[in-house]
Amino acid sequence: ALGLLRSLLVGRDLEAEQAAEALSACTAPLVSACSGDGSSNSGVTGETSEADAADSTPWGPEEITEALEVLNQLLILCPPTEVEDDAAVEGEEPDRGGIGRIQDSCRMLGMFMPGAKLSATLATEATASPALALAQAVLAQIAFLALAGLGGSSCPASALQEAEDQCLALATAAALELGIRGTEAQIMALGLLAESFDLGRPGGKPRQPPAQLDEVLSAALSGGPTLRAPTLQLVASAIFAHGISLGMPLAKGRPLGRLKPLLVIAAGELRLGLEGYSNSQGTCAACMAVEAATVAIGKESEALEGSADMEEVSDCLTELHRALHDIHEYCGDLPASSDEPPPEELAMVARVAAAFQLEDPRRFLSEFEKSLPVLCRLPPHEFQVLLPCLQEMQDWHLTPGLGKVLEVAHWGLTSDESSAAEVWRQCALMLAEVALDAAARGSSL
Repeated sequence: ALGLLRSLLVGRDLEAEQAAEALSACTAPLVSACSGDGSSNSGVTGETSEADAADSTPWGPEEITEALEVLNQLLILCPPTEVEDDAAVEGEEPDRGGIGRIQDSCRMLGMFMPGAKLSATLATEATASPALALAQAVLAQIAFLALAGLGGSSCPASALQEAEDQCLALATAAALELGIRGTEAQIMALGLLAESFDLGRPGGKPRQPPAQLDEVLSAALSGGPTLRAPTLQLVASAIFAHGISLGMPLAKGRPLGRLKPLLVIAAGELRLGLEGYSNSQGTCAACMAVEAATVAIGKESEALEGSADMEEVSDCLTELHRALHDIHEYCGDLPASSDEPPPEELAMVARVAAAFQLEDPRRFLSEFEKSLPVLCRLPPHEFQVLLPCLQEMQDWHLTPGLGKVLEVAHWGLTSDESSAAEVWRQCALMLAEVALDAAARGSSL
């Protein structure tokens, strides 16, 4: 039966969507069957004998994996819709639509939590991966509901919040699971936790990190180089959302106690990436972490000046300075002009250099000026992050940046990207300031 369901739901074409719509009511009995709840297994008559209920046992790993894939396909093929109270036909059970499938899927995911019926199967990648894929699909549907303003009385915000929490609790459990340490399943779990900070809360508040974030980071870092990129991505997301605390209580007198070792790892990964010993995912995640830490420390600079442990603050700044030194050294090894497109790492390090120049314009000013001709090789949509710090440079119009600002301004006028209009306004302001300054100097002469 599971094989037949998978065959009917394969693909993304119209036939698969029609099959999913016709089979959408099977989610509740499918979840009950996985748990061995025979009282909910409805056959043709919708009845279950007492003997069948007594003999019911949870399904095996292979059947559970297939059931997870079926639930995932049903969620993808049948997006959630608003359910009207009077939409049901009299005498029939109302169709709960995609919202019901979300709730059934969350009930399935709850069985994998520690101490639940299927918790032991989470230790195998064959089961953990489809379970996490189902959690990812649920989160996507919840985001769709929030964006479209659906749900209403059929599924209040509290129910969606509970479903969201269930998915992230599963991701936390998977990230800590020793049996899948270093596998693609753990990478997926860390990715879900990193993305969770973007979900936010009512009122625009960032989402709080999982209570076991320290344990998750420790487990991820012990998983070897393959987990370095998703771990640093999780760190960067937490810093962007909550600053130097990562959203967790700070040790008294040690505001950077948690951030310091993470910065050492990020700076080391960045250096390895720029030297060609790490992949682009690791380099990108390291750049994200260093950029986030730079911005967060800049925001907390006044509070950190009064910190009891200035040595710890100095150590963190040393790691940031080391990363910036490696970045400008990397730029110095690249040609200022070339017919070849710039390496993808250049756009990554440009964001870090821009963030640091805004926080401390003088510390690496000469290095930034030497790197500027290389940074000007970036296309306009990637160079735009450098505009604010370029504007802060004295006599920036006497550098190669002037020609690049003109190029970026033209791109802002012709591009359809959402940020193009704002980029154009900033370029126009920079050019107007140069023109007015030149006019003022001319009049004084």
